[in-house]
Amino acid sequence: KESSAASDVYKRQDKMLDNYEEYVDEYIKFYKKAMEGDLSAFSLYSNIMEKATKLQTSMLDAQNNDELNLIQIQRMIEIQLKMTNAILEM
Repeated sequence: KESSAASDVYKRQDKMLDNYEEYVDEYIKFYKKAMEGDLSAFSLYSNIMEKATKLQTSMLDAQNNDELNLIQIQRMIEIQLKMTNAILEM
């Protein structure tokens, strides 16, 4: 059974992955608008890049500190594939 500390770490990483998935959904919408020539998309760019930087730091820290379990690693890969596939389909 997981210790309470390990459980807290995994809960924190689940929240990070929730944030990552929200970011990917937002990024896909932004990218689609930008590719369609919608100039309003560019007003979102700095906000999206700020989120990307924060998430990248959190994700690297989690990976470097072995704070992700196998299910979370699988979820991270699925989220990355979601973004890749969405961009390839456009």
